[in-house]
Amino acid sequence: MVHGQHWRSSRVSLGLIVEGKADKRPLPTILRICCQASGSVHVRRAGNGVGDALNAAKVAGVARSLLSQHSDIDRVVVCIDLDGRPERHALAMQVQAGVRQHVTVPVTYCPAEQAVEAWFLCDENALRQVVGPRVSAVSGDVSALAQPSKDLRRLFNKAGKGYSKVVDNLHLAEKLDCARVSGRSPSFRTFLQAACS
Repeated sequence: MVHGQHWRSSRVSLGLIVEGKADKRPLPTILRICCQASGSVHVRRAGNGVGDALNAAKVAGVARSLLSQHSDIDRVVVCIDLDGRPERHALAMQVQAGVRQHVTVPVTYCPAEQAVEAWFLCDENALRQVVGPRVSAVSGDVSALAQPSKDLRRLFNKAGKGYSKVVDNLHLAEKLDCARVSGRSPSFRTFLQAACS
């Protein structure tokens, strides 16, 4: 396990395909913080949610479009949420194989345990900075949470704040302690390894 070190320091250009608009800004922010690379991250949505992100033809089309606009991209990472459906992981691996046949750079699927929001629940310090100082730590296996976005909403509501995935996920990403989250979340480690190494 890698803690307290930069995942990469060389110049790499990454194509990042996400399933929803709430991921378009937080995930590149996480990569800038955690990877500390001088390369660029070019982000696109797969289409309309996880269904399109699990469609090999659509993802291959998005990847080829990214490559045509940014010829320096040397790999593509596709980040999707499992949403409590473990069969999505096996399907993602099948789709990954299909996409790789039609794209000239390596393509890696990185399914998040339940949802990307579970990663934010791993870092109580980031939560306290964004939500408020009285936020209690989320203990136990965060990957087992059924609906982490609802858990985040509950924490925000308890602090008397509204929760917006698009706005607040970005604020949480900006405060994230990458070593802390990677120590608690295997899918976060996988995401960093695929995107940053």
